[in-house]
Amino acid sequence: MDLVFGMKLFTRVVETENFSEVARQFNMNPSSVSRQIASLEEELKTQLVNRTTRKISLTEAGRIYYEKARQILQDIEDANLSVSSLRTIPKGQLKISIPITFGGLYIVPLLPIFAKMYPEISIDLTLSDSFTDLVEEGYDLAIRIGSLADSSLIAKKLAPNRRRVVGTKSYFKRHGQPEVPADLEKHSCLVYKGDQFRPVWNFNDGKKDQQIQVSGQFRANNADALLAACAQGLGLAYLPEWM
Repeated sequence: MDLVFGMKLFTRVVETENFSEVARQFNMNPSSVSRQIASLEEELKTQLVNRTTRKISLTEAGRIYYEKARQILQDIEDANLSVSSLRTIPKGQLKISIPITFGGLYIVPLLPIFAKMYPEISIDLTLSDSFTDLVEEGYDLAIRIGSLADSSLIAKKLAPNRRRVVGTKSYFKRHGQPEVPADLEKHSCLVYKGDQFRPVWNFNDGKKDQQIQVSGQFRANNADALLAACAQGLGLAYLPEWM
């Protein structure tokens, strides 16, 4: 049987001393209430209620059970209310993982606004380009750039991540400007070195995909560093448009 429901019926019977009144409150027949109390006693293997034609009284076990059951039901109600309040007033800790450059440009500036809107939420932010295990590390929210490996995580695409090959006028003056992707094999390319490092740049001309193996004298695991090196004419960088 449903012990919690049985507790509710039992405590109301004790408090009203009337099976018919409890039946009315729970939209049941009085006989159904009586059977539920009997089932509860059978489950507990002890008599809780002394039944007479005139009065309902508790056994010693019934008095003990009533006090415990009333406290348990109150604890359940308190637990339900505490969770319900989270739906109306968000509170607690929000643990976030975002890429360093993207986070610094687009997410961090918004966090003070978010904090003012939701003062009961504390923010635990990690800026990292590493592909950590979000579940194992206990993250509530993460932004990732690139392909998402198969997982049970709930994911939503925010926007396409288009990239461009960029360089300075001084670099192009010294080394010439590539006309087609294959020309990049002859240039000094600034390579991103991440967890899934492959010195390959991907292109699509609307008909087919091309993968170009690139190389150069500078590698970094941070897009800002690649942009800075590119701005100094050290080579060509393959960077997202949002930078």
